Amino acid sequence: IRANSNKNALGLLKSIYTVIKTIKQNKPDIVHSHMATANIICRVARILCMKTPLISTAHNINEGGGNLRILLYRITDFLSNLTTNVSNEAVENYINRKAAPREKMKTVYNGVNFSKFKKKPITIGEICGLSFCENKHPIILNVARLVDAKDHDNLLRSFFLFRAKHNQAILLIAGDGPLKQQISDLALTLGISNSVFILGARQDIFDLMSIADLFVLSSAWEGFGLVLVEAMACELPVVTTDCGGTKEVVNGYGLTVAIKNPEALSDAMSKTIA
Repeated sequence: IRANSNKNALGLLKSIYTVIKTIKQNKPDIVHSHMATANIICRVARILCMKTPLISTAHNINEGGGNLRILLYRITDFLSNLTTNVSNEAVENYINRKAAPREKMKTVYNGVNFSKFKKKPITIGEICGLSFCENKHPIILNVARLVDAKDHDNLLRSFFLFRAKHNQAILLIAGDGPLKQQISDLALTLGISNSVFILGARQDIFDLMSIADLFVLSSAWEGFGLVLVEAMACELPVVTTDCGGTKEVVNGYGLTVAIKNPEALSDAMSKTIA
């Protein structure tokens, strides 16, 4: 059931109306909303549907919107039975910022389909469009939307340093987003454009993880870092920034470094490859 609305005042009102109408028609046992906009919409809608329990789920330590969004969470908290987030660090962040009281917040980790994400006996030649990877080593993989939160600037600068020791290394970035051209331009500026390949959105991530030598997450902020679990499930070594929940995910089975520190990230990549 689509709300088909925009994130302006009229669109939000339409979304609230759609949620109320849907709840009253279908009489669900529970409503579960995800991410800030949907969480606020469902909370306001619940004013007219108080008998239906509501769980609000956030997926990050920073959903955007700054203090205004936290204020909206705070003043509408009474309309939600429980708020969850995807890591202990994210939960503590929301409690400390008073988005919700401790007794109404809970950590619920993201899940991974381990029948799908597992190392496959596959060769580079079997993966569409990766013939250029033949005879290249090591293959560094990053899977992320091309947005500010993922900090590809940090990734490219660390890879530039890494290539000083590993001149046959290549970096594969699986993902798409508004910063694609900016990332391509930076690779060109750094002189590594012939070793950095933006693959776009892919449906064969577990295949890519099966042929890569190292997975790197360079984010400035996360809530959980689900892609780290997926990489580890494919038996791929991981290096990540300490950007919210990722240390809980890696749990000592990969190296974690400070955010926005290309030198530290590059060193961790070299240590892991070694």
